[in-house]
Amino acid sequence: MVDDVEKPKGFRPTPQILVVDDDHRSFEVMRAFLSEVDAEVETAESAEAALDWVKAHPFHGRDELDDEPSTHELAMVILDVRLPGMDGFELAGKLFATDVGRHAPFLFISGVKRDPSSIYRGYDIGAMDYLIKPVDIEILRSKVNVCLALFDARQDLMSRQRRLLDANERLRDFNYTASHDLRAPLRQIRTFVTFIKEDEGEGLTAPSHNHLQYILDAADRLEQLVGGMLHYTNKAMIKPSSRTISLTTVLSVALRNHADTIKECNADVHLDSFPSIKGNATMLVEAFSSIIDNALKYRREDAPPRIDIISAKGEPDRHTIVIRDNGVGFDPELVRTVFAPFRKLRADGNAKGVAGGFGVGLAIARNVIEEHGGTITVDTAPGEGSSFIVAFPKGTE
Repeated sequence: MVDDVEKPKGFRPTPQILVVDDDHRSFEVMRAFLSEVDAEVETAESAEAALDWVKAHPFHGRDELDDEPSTHELAMVILDVRLPGMDGFELAGKLFATDVGRHAPFLFISGVKRDPSSIYRGYDIGAMDYLIKPVDIEILRSKVNVCLALFDARQDLMSRQRRLLDANERLRDFNYTASHDLRAPLRQIRTFVTFIKEDEGEGLTAPSHNHLQYILDAADRLEQLVGGMLHYTNKAMIKPSSRTISLTTVLSVALRNHADTIKECNADVHLDSFPSIKGNATMLVEAFSSIIDNALKYRREDAPPRIDIISAKGEPDRHTIVIRDNGVGFDPELVRTVFAPFRKLRADGNAKGVAGGFGVGLAIARNVIEEHGGTITVDTAPGEGSSFIVAFPKGTE
């Protein structure tokens, strides 16, 4: 759990407060008040000057966890509604379009008497509040303190995330190195056991032959596991791209990857048409291939397999793909098991065991789908088949 992670005491950039107002008297009042807070105050007398300041102080990506975080970071923007030329509302919209503005809450201040339509417009744009001049200093102090507290909380969260990502990176490196280095001694074990069987074959007793075969079988299983670790680690390091790809094409390729098995077991396959999304076609082909492989692997003995890949209708905010089979199914309590790496169901779908492969296919599928902003769940029951439900948010076309 995150709460168990030691609270980091890392670098904290200096928070900045940008005040945008063409009234010099308001500037002086703001400066006097803000001199008491733990932040650096920057000022701009127009919307254009504010945008120039933002361009000159780019956001260096604490959310992206850059190696060299900035020494200063915008924590809050205080905007006068009535500015010469571009007004505060339009400026707020333009600030939101920048990396700097997206990460800083903003507060509207107006010298005009309370106007409900303007206040509603300010809140609709996303302002944390809308204050009327002359501003009550205690209220303003409360707003500023909230923004600075949010700033500190975000820095703390980013530091925690950086530490966790660094730890995960070290674990991946160790896993890759250990898996790679294990292959050499495994090959030596197989080679020398084979030499013993060939050189001493006639002089070995039947139990000795069996013992040597057990060693070879164990080496095969361990090499398969090591291969799975390498495969899983390599896939975890690949990030999705932003290219537009057709889900129908991705699913068609995934089915072609199993063409021989589909023909051998006389499987009946139905594929709907699907929209396009942004992503990595190679990664998604592997993800859906693993789901299809699961449907073919855990098929019933008394009927040919049927796989329906259908589009769920009536969901306005996501593209949903349902991959439904008529296989053996499994206990719903084992749902978490099927998505865990190196965990497998028996061929009858009842528990962990062997049905081919090394138990990373569905784990990789889940990781790939989640990397693309999607989700994967499964609806199943013993003897009733399984339906893997994959959903991607709309707006990623």
